[in-house]
Amino acid sequence: MFRIQDGSSFWRGFGLVTLCVLAVLVAYTLVVWYMSPGTLLEWLNTLVATATSVISAILVGLGLFKVQARQTEKARRSQLTDLLKIELEEVKRNIESSKSSVPDEALQTTRTSIAAYEMSVYFYHAVPLVVKDAARSGLFDEEATAEMMALTRNMLTHNQRIQEYMTAHPDDEPARPSPEQPVSERWLMAQKRQAEAGRSVERSEDRILRGCRILLDSLTQER
Repeated sequence: MFRIQDGSSFWRGFGLVTLCVLAVLVAYTLVVWYMSPGTLLEWLNTLVATATSVISAILVGLGLFKVQARQTEKARRSQLTDLLKIELEEVKRNIESSKSSVPDEALQTTRTSIAAYEMSVYFYHAVPLVVKDAARSGLFDEEATAEMMALTRNMLTHNQRIQEYMTAHPDDEPARPSPEQPVSERWLMAQKRQAEAGRSVERSEDRILRGCRILLDSLTQER
């Protein structure tokens, strides 16, 4: 899942600068050869020694920079991976311990009838702190990053679904009538809206759990 950053643009720029320097050196060497042929050998010796020192210094510097960059990225990735596992496990555990359940009977309410059912909806607000940071880091491959972005969206959408459920049955809706009284169409439709909002919460929980399991499996296999 670790992705090495592409340095092709850097090397293109470095090659262009190198070509320009070489062109200047060749031009100056021709000038020296034309103006003072006796000093050409001395100039070439100086040029070779200087070029060797500069190139060696550049290569060593680039090598050290790449090693340091790889170590930094590896440490950052390892830290994100550990934090990501903790966050995913926590989200997964919280949802599984209090899973919403909306039966199909709750959605079969019509304007004239309602079926007997039991419905439970839990309010767990998921906060994708590490998942969002890991998706933006660029340290994971495209597939993992796409999964993290999808999970982040699902968590944020889940919080919206909870708000929709909480407002689906406002306080001004009529209270549940007694068994002796016939139910009104307004009350039935309020129950159906709440059931539909509860089913949306249940489905968003399923999407979050699926995303957590996929990423946890991927992170576990990688180690």
